[in-house]
Amino acid sequence: VVQPVLATRSGWIQKIDCRSLGLCAMELGAGRNKLEDVIKTDVGIKLAVKVGEYVTPETVLAEVYARSRDDAAKAGKEISRCYHWSDQAVEPTALIRNVI
Repeated sequence: VVQPVLATRSGWIQKIDCRSLGLCAMELGAGRNKLEDVIKTDVGIKLAVKVGEYVTPETVLAEVYARSRDDAAKAGKEISRCYHWSDQAVEPTALIRNVI
């Protein structure tokens, strides 16, 4: 099941809670909670927007890849909570901070 996660408002993406996204992916089965857990290679989260981007309602923020509609819906709600909004323009996060 592939389910888009849509923006619910207009604004700039101020912050994305990456830790919570990772835990959400783990709950889908894309990661391990315990060493003996099996990783499901057919599930996960694909992010579609980055910090600093302006979005409008119905913009796809992410796509959930899940094994069931229930899992996708639950993950979609969690992913929506990972995005923090601003009504003012936000400076994009640098992808490379420093070269050593």
